[in-house]
Amino acid sequence: AYQPKGAADIAASYINLANPGTYNLTVGVAPTWDAASGWIASTSGKYLKTGYIGNENTTIIIRCSDVVSSAYGAICGHLMTGDVGINLTVSISGGNTRYYFGNKAPRVGSGRTGGVFCWNKTAGYYNGNSDVAVNYTGTLNMGVYDLWLIGCGYNNAFNSSVVCKVQAAALYNTTLTPTQILALSAAMAAL
Repeated sequence: AYQPKGAADIAASYINLANPGTYNLTVGVAPTWDAASGWIASTSGKYLKTGYIGNENTTIIIRCSDVVSSAYGAICGHLMTGDVGINLTVSISGGNTRYYFGNKAPRVGSGRTGGVFCWNKTAGYYNGNSDVAVNYTGTLNMGVYDLWLIGCGYNNAFNSSVVCKVQAAALYNTTLTPTQILALSAAMAAL
């Protein structure tokens, strides 16, 4: 769990609040930061590495704002060859929001410029409500590739990100229920 919004400074924003010292973020290319906006990626190419390797039970939730449309831009996650991985793509070409999970990339028809996004193997959620079904079955092998925040890793190298601000994010090693996601989304929105 990370909360750059309201953190004491940028270094404090990298600390895993759920278990400090475990899965603290490391910097790929640092965003800027302020207490009101959180992490600020004013240009693409920013990314923070979690060290957490996802699997088929992973749930990710992130609150962001001021997302700028791009041909392809990832808020967070990790993609591997063949579009396998866990990744949230917002405002891609055509105005879609994509919730990648495994080899599935369900999408909704309108790109989002901010809000609370959550997804796992069952569905993608926007502001606590189901946005699109994912329905991934199988075993997701991420290898050694950890999940990145702000940017997207592609075969463990930087690939693509969006211009945006991130206020909070959390990774879970379990598939959260719709009730849990609704409560978490409300808590993040209230920050």
